[in-house]
Amino acid sequence: MAEWQLLTRTEAKARLYERETYFREGLADAEEAFGPGLDEGLWNSSMIMLKPDGMAAGKLAPVIDFLREHDFELVGVEEVRITRTLWRELWRFQLTSATLDRLAVNDAVHPGRSALLLLLRSGPGHDLPGTVRLSGLKGSATLSAQAKGSLRDRLGQPNRVFSYVHVPDEPADLLRELGLLLDADARRRALSALVGGRISAEGTARLEAALREQADGGPSLSPEPAARRLVAAVQEGRAAGVVTAEQAETLLGHLAALDAGRPVPWRSFYRLVADSGLPADPWDLAVVGAAHVVCDEPGFSKVLTNPEPEDWRRKPAAVGRRRPADAESVRGRKIPMFMHRITTADETPDDRAWHALTRSPRKRELFAEDLYFRECWADLNDVLGDGALDLLSRVALFNFKPDGLVGRRAERTLDFFEENGFTIVGTAPMRFNRHSMRELWRYDWNVYTTDRLALCSLMHSATETVLLMLRDNDYDGVIPAAVRLSDLKGSADPEARGPEALRSVLTPPNRVINFNHVADEPADLVREIGIFLDRAERRTLFEEVRRDFAADLAERARSEVKRLEELIPGNDFDLDRALDRLEASGRISADDMERLRKESVGGDGMGFDELTAIVDPHDPAFDRWDFVRIATEILPVERKGYSGSLPAPTSVDWIRTAAEGPAR
Repeated sequence: MAEWQLLTRTEAKARLYERETYFREGLADAEEAFGPGLDEGLWNSSMIMLKPDGMAAGKLAPVIDFLREHDFELVGVEEVRITRTLWRELWRFQLTSATLDRLAVNDAVHPGRSALLLLLRSGPGHDLPGTVRLSGLKGSATLSAQAKGSLRDRLGQPNRVFSYVHVPDEPADLLRELGLLLDADARRRALSALVGGRISAEGTARLEAALREQADGGPSLSPEPAARRLVAAVQEGRAAGVVTAEQAETLLGHLAALDAGRPVPWRSFYRLVADSGLPADPWDLAVVGAAHVVCDEPGFSKVLTNPEPEDWRRKPAAVGRRRPADAESVRGRKIPMFMHRITTADETPDDRAWHALTRSPRKRELFAEDLYFRECWADLNDVLGDGALDLLSRVALFNFKPDGLVGRRAERTLDFFEENGFTIVGTAPMRFNRHSMRELWRYDWNVYTTDRLALCSLMHSATETVLLMLRDNDYDGVIPAAVRLSDLKGSADPEARGPEALRSVLTPPNRVINFNHVADEPADLVREIGIFLDRAERRTLFEEVRRDFAADLAERARSEVKRLEELIPGNDFDLDRALDRLEASGRISADDMERLRKESVGGDGMGFDELTAIVDPHDPAFDRWDFVRIATEILPVERKGYSGSLPAPTSVDWIRTAAEGPAR
């Protein structure tokens, strides 16, 4: 592995990235791609992403011209499909200071749209890594701090939200972002381009197609015409009966208030537009929102800030210095319509609330800055009001992992709930993706190998599943429902749980295939719903639980499980039978089959790539879950010397601390 001082000059970044899944995966692939030339290769490599707003505004051609002027060669092009979890993960260490209104605007801009990733090689003879050099040339997203002649200055960036481009700040960020933005195949293709230093025919075709699409430029992202179009849309919607007169009056009143500079909570306004059914252009909403929202919460800082170029010109590595945030400015331009700022304050739990949410001081510290927790906490309080904490104490969160449905453990699990005093009061469909899976277990993944990450990506993204909210009928006023259910679930380690535990009852074959997931405490419940469901979905779930808290939705849950199981072929997860089925396919040589049988019963182990070279889990001749069953016995799954960052408090911890009162 490269020395840390060749990857970052920020000690805090080194400490964070050592545990970061995306960095570890990107580094593993880069070590393989560059080989002994890793240090030099990373020094000369960089990339730039045209964000969806940059693509919409037609900024690709001027970006390419700027890069060529500053001695960067374009060697690869990849398309990135932005999701709700991807953009949060990309900027997770900067968005700790962001307001929830700013996050809501980002949700209007990014999910479902495409970005373009340009892989770059820096010319020879420069005294800074390509990433550091390009980060300085890019210019600040804050207009008042933007250098004349910087890329964002040349592109005419209108505000902080619409910054058009993103670049990694240091080689460590390049590795992390390759791991985050691209799946394994695309990441290796990108690294091959950086190693080879020449754009492929496919990359050239992708670039030319994007340039053709932007030949006529892009739409204006100015707030004035966007606001006028929104007003016209409301008036037309009222005339056509799409929105009621009352809804139209409220929406027009909000727009008039914004024009006059009076504060309007942006998330409430945005939800009102969505609920009304008004066919407003999403870009118009995003443009108006970007011009209005307060971007940062007073008193909150970013976890990581950009290193100074001088930190790279001197040795040894120095801790990155924090710079004070600059006030937003429009650089002397006339302030247009709708450019007044909205004041906001996102509520965070007070001491009493934290005492009801978790007994882990470290969890309180981490979740106070966690995007998913903050967003879901705001929605929970908005929907449930003063009853939020009481409800959180009485409900637990459960979801079947895909292997639980494939292994046909769902019915037995639902029976277990009834036998142990839990009633289903809410359901929601959900599906893991590569990012939500990593985020859910963020504080545990540092223990596991990149091979296990690759396997779990295959497992957890395989099928749709279902999320359940459970009422604890035996709640005693001390142990929250989430904690009691977590205790009943039992450890993934069979030696650490009793025969009465849910996981013992379900007879999992090993620690990796364990069928279900439970939120450990009320704080985890809040954060995890924020990960699993978008804002509209989680608000609907909270409203359902409030409405149906005295109901029993077991039949609905059983019906949903039956529907899912009818879509998914089952698997017995028997190791010997899985090996026999692979052999019967006739697609694996006798020598490879002998090796698989030997390794699956205590051999030296194999890497994920080595295993997939023998058994392609995507080959229709094989059952993916037979591959999974064998892989869980063969792959190295844990790194020595690492432990989980957030051990789960148990019922014993809650009983012991019950009389202590709120943390101070």
